[in-house]
Amino acid sequence: MGGSDTTKPPNCIRISSINHGGIKPSLYPGILHQAALQQIDIQGYPEHNLNTLKYQVRKQLSQHLKRHNQHSKSIWSTSATPTLSDFKPGGTALITLGKTSDRVKDMVADPLGRWCYTLLDGRAGREILIIIIYQCVKPTNNTGQATHHQQTLQLSLMNRPNTNPRFNFHKDLSKLLRTHQQRNPHCVPIILGDFNETCHGTSNSAKLCTEFNLVDVWSCLLYTSPSPRDKR
Repeated sequence: MGGSDTTKPPNCIRISSINHGGIKPSLYPGILHQAALQQIDIQGYPEHNLNTLKYQVRKQLSQHLKRHNQHSKSIWSTSATPTLSDFKPGGTALITLGKTSDRVKDMVADPLGRWCYTLLDGRAGREILIIIIYQCVKPTNNTGQATHHQQTLQLSLMNRPNTNPRFNFHKDLSKLLRTHQQRNPHCVPIILGDFNETCHGTSNSAKLCTEFNLVDVWSCLLYTSPSPRDKR
């Protein structure tokens, strides 16, 4: 851990998450360069707002990453809801840079675009499960292409009795964590991203901390909870 202005100690991995409010493929090389300057090994991007269902978008992102570092790996998520534009609200991305990519065992994207994860090989049978999440907010309008609308549609197509995106976010992410920890009791989860809420009370982030014995790093570093828009 540590701020981006601190020197990274040897033999450690620096993990970062930043919400740019959307990523344009043409600006992606500059974003990767900035991550390299900050000695970041794993970079998460919640709410990238890209339609990565489109081949041309995926191709551009892949080419930029390989030019930056041919050994790096990436996983991008978006919902299955089709859009004509390259712009599409929501989604997440996780980029594993440089030699850290040699430790990648698996990369998986959530079909609703709520998260994606990278599973790293650790020492003595341990695994590190790094998950980048984006929990949507309820929009003010009843129709549209907002992340909330996309997920509500997809949950309906999945025949879920409750199609509330935030309810299902907690339900499905809990199931994912439980599955990995049952598979390997030495699997250590790290969740980063944009919860769009403060970590207290009955919030989904607070419930996850309680259920899986997780620590809210913000409260440890700052001795307080950040505002919902700062919890990234």
